[in-house]
Amino acid sequence: MLRLIQVSFLLALTTFFTFAADIDGTWTGESGARGTQTLTLKADGSTLTGKMSTALGELPIANGKIDGAKVSWVVNIEFNGNSFTQNFSGTLAGDELKMTVEGSRGGPREVIYKRAK
Repeated sequence: MLRLIQVSFLLALTTFFTFAADIDGTWTGESGARGTQTLTLKADGSTLTGKMSTALGELPIANGKIDGAKVSWVVNIEFNGNSFTQNFSGTLAGDELKMTVEGSRGGPREVIYKRAK
């Protein structure tokens, strides 16, 4: 019985880390008038790192987290002497990342990113 519990635990742990790592890679999405955005993401356990490429250039993501299918991060933007913060939160489902964006420059708005193939 103990062996069965140990195997079950290891299988569950492996499944969790495999699912979390499923976000790794490049994603693209259309953000209305803001144009195409490209994300490069990498999960390490529950920590998410990466960058967002936009018309403003490459922006690092901060405070990135992944918890099962729940994903979130923050992007800080400096433009013409002004600072803006955008908070992203949403869900990962296969090759689709459905995010809600809120920040100091309006919102909320939805952006759907697709895994680049």
